[in-house]
Amino acid sequence: MRNRIIGGVTAIVLGLLVSLGPTYIFKVCPHTGGAFMACHWTARAEIGVGMMISALGLLMIAVKSAGARLGFVAAIFLSGALELS
Repeated sequence: MRNRIIGGVTAIVLGLLVSLGPTYIFKVCPHTGGAFMACHWTARAEIGVGMMISALGLLMIAVKSAGARLGFVAAIFLSGALELS
């Protein structure tokens, strides 16, 4: 029970940091004129991956099955690898 909550809350916090990072913590390139730069779309992708990590953290807390939680951990790991690339 306790490991489920600690792991889930950790994933939620890290997901929120990833998703809020390009918007509030580390500002990306500003909008210039009529076109968006590539860094704008990269920031959008980071927000999406961060929200997915947070959602998987919520699922880790809600689900009691150890096999399902292992799958969520694997999905969070792969999402983190996607974020790094």
